[in-house]
Amino acid sequence: MVIFHVILLSCGNIAAQIKSLEVVYELEEKPFWSGGAEAKEREEAISLANMKNQNKALYALAFGNGHYRFQTMKSSAAIMRLDDGTTITESAVLVDEYIDFNTSVRYSLSEVIDKAFIVKTSLEDFNWELTEEEAMIEGKLCHKAYFKKNERETVTAWFTTAIPAPVGPAGYYGLSGLILRLEAREGVYTAVNIEYTNKEVDMTLPKDIEQVSEEEFRALEKKMFKEWGMK
Repeated sequence: MVIFHVILLSCGNIAAQIKSLEVVYELEEKPFWSGGAEAKEREEAISLANMKNQNKALYALAFGNGHYRFQTMKSSAAIMRLDDGTTITESAVLVDEYIDFNTSVRYSLSEVIDKAFIVKTSLEDFNWELTEEEAMIEGKLCHKAYFKKNERETVTAWFTTAIPAPVGPAGYYGLSGLILRLEAREGVYTAVNIEYTNKEVDMTLPKDIEQVSEEEFRALEKKMFKEWGMK
């Protein structure tokens, strides 16, 4: 059950002192395999997802004054020993997303093989399609919307206008209320805790990670994949 908290201050206008919205989401991961995967590979992917979902990953969203941050709070992990004696260790991908809606700029933590980068991009328009479907999610009336991310992936959002914050998990935004549940390729994010606080959103970028443009990142990605003999 989702928990709502309002931090009450001892004096003054409470509404004026609220600076940000903080939401915790848990992720129920979906198994993933590449096209053409054999039955055994699919079984392994399902087992790994089930293991990680026994101790779901948690993510924190903060939003206020046009600033947005979404980051990993607790990662999930799974260890599987295969028939040939090798061991597979898998954990949820670390996420760190910063969006400044005032300047229409996004900064995302992205990794190539074993190296991390902060990638700077412009904001994109999610072409949400609104539907007439409604559902009660954690005690809130939610409306369904979706958009086609590509030919094979559709992202579905359940948002509530009761909380008029146009944001959601994993860097998605643009609806007329907070996304309480998001269904994406990696799994289903569900809000489990919501707080209104008097804290500013921390938009401090990591200083020890190289910052690049999207074009620079794609070029580096291509170069590193080539060096590793990958396509």
